[in-house]
Amino acid sequence: MGIHFAIFALLGLAGLSVTFVGLFNSHKSLLISVVALAVAAAAFLGAGYAWTESNSLPWTVGYGAVVLISVISAVRQFVKR
Repeated sequence: MGIHFAIFALLGLAGLSVTFVGLFNSHKSLLISVVALAVAAAAFLGAGYAWTESNSLPWTVGYGAVVLISVISAVRQFVKR
């Protein structure tokens, strides 16, 4: 594993963490919504790759769940409570 993989993994974990914070955050945040949408886009691409290249249903469903959670987190930041 190189330094590039480590940086990519840390950025992915940070993005997922921000997305999950957005699910439970009571304040609106544009930054959280932008990060959540970026995570959703990356997970959508991952799901497409998992389905087309390897026909892996578990990975596709896992990525799909991340897309769903990320979109819900982003929408929660825009909805007036």
